[in-house]
Amino acid sequence: MKEKESKWVQLFWSFFKIGLFSYGGFMSMIAFSKKEVVDKNHFVSEEDFQNGIAYVSLLPGPTALNFCGYIGFLFLGNIGMFLAVFAASLPSIVLLWLIAWLYHDGFSPEQITPYFKWIPFGIASIILHTGINLLSRHPYAKKWFFTLITFLLFVLSPVGTTLTLIILIVAVTMYHLLTASNIRSGKLHFNGKIVFASVLIIAIILIPMQGLSHSPIGDFLKISKYSLGLLGGGYVFIPLMDDLLVNVEAWLPSNVFYDGIAFGQITPGPIMISMFFFGYYVHGAFGAFMYFLGIVLLPMIITRFFAHSFRSLISNSLLKNTFSFIRLVVLSAILFSAWDIFSKSINIENYMNLSIGIILTGGLFALQHYKIFNVFHVIGTCILIGIIFAG
Repeated sequence: MKEKESKWVQLFWSFFKIGLFSYGGFMSMIAFSKKEVVDKNHFVSEEDFQNGIAYVSLLPGPTALNFCGYIGFLFLGNIGMFLAVFAASLPSIVLLWLIAWLYHDGFSPEQITPYFKWIPFGIASIILHTGINLLSRHPYAKKWFFTLITFLLFVLSPVGTTLTLIILIVAVTMYHLLTASNIRSGKLHFNGKIVFASVLIIAIILIPMQGLSHSPIGDFLKISKYSLGLLGGGYVFIPLMDDLLVNVEAWLPSNVFYDGIAFGQITPGPIMISMFFFGYYVHGAFGAFMYFLGIVLLPMIITRFFAHSFRSLISNSLLKNTFSFIRLVVLSAILFSAWDIFSKSINIENYMNLSIGIILTGGLFALQHYKIFNVFHVIGTCILIGIIFAG
């Protein structure tokens, strides 16, 4: 029993650190998670880790928290899933609770943004280091060529990183399945549990909810229904929640919604944690927890429901080969995210900003490569530079 409790504490502390330093969305959390759960603590194998990225990318809800829950489930079952999600969310919840409380006194995102200005360059270096590290150990012989092609597809795609990732995963899977003799010979069969769950999800989406009262519980049910449409991460979250909270239900004025999104972006963790801020603004502390649960609960249940089916499916030799290609698609997405964060953070017309951005990203990458810096040193350095320049 003591050994199990020790593992619970180890899992909680690892994901708390991941949640505390994961600025930059899903791919940033992946980079931090890999170092904590694979390299340092060995909660899961590297293959399970990369397969998990592909798995949660196809599920609705907050992809980053679904991923934490999946890793926690593989390590310690249902309790591990709950602990991982709770620990990864806790730093953001505490910070957003404080921010929401101060917001009523006139606090705005612009007051602290300058101190976080250089963090994206640190995040880019962490993601780049993780992506190259994973790619160098992938067994596929033509990995560099395939990765380059899929990386360029991410660059040219008009629909965002997460949606492009979903499209490429589905395309690779369909190609391998449709060209496989296993399908023609009938060796692969549909999983009845997956079909049942898919029908249930569609049924929940179609349930009308117009008669629900505007209360923490009523809002929780409406948000839960919307959470099943969140395929695509933060790219889909912002317009979907803007439609629900501002346009359809009018629970929030537009300026409060976008202030909440801004606070979600400058605090660690996934942007969907902004729901905690929205709930606090509308209903206080209880509403904050209800809004947060609304966005994470059903997706987490779905992640758990499909977990065993997913693991049994990829044990098939055909799908193992398929997932070796899918992991390369995931690695391309990781590398593209590093470029995307870097390119959006530099100002080409400002020579000083451009020079510091390039030197900082390259220098932090080198310090990680030679094992002088870990991720906590990287984030700390970027905050320190922000304080110096802001002052």
